[in-house]
Amino acid sequence: MEVIIIESQAFYKLLEEVKKTLVEQNNTDEYLSQDQVMNLFKISNKNHFSMYQTKHKLPCYKQPGTRHYLYKRSEIENFIKKNRVVR
Repeated sequence: MEVIIIESQAFYKLLEEVKKTLVEQNNTDEYLSQDQVMNLFKISNKNHFSMYQTKHKLPCYKQPGTRHYLYKRSEIENFIKKNRVVR
């Protein structure tokens, strides 16, 4: 077994850099609530949104232990770009 010894200041600096990297990675996969997605789609009626979600197969993730769904921002943005109707 190899033991590595570093100064405490260097250790805490390394730890902060690791934390910063993890936060940056998690921000790319920000999750949105149903209300936030409805806002993006400009839908105000939850029944309309539910029909839209079922018909168009929106990518979503069920929160464990609840009846709520979460949506990845990147997937919703890609969905909007892919399905945008140009007039």
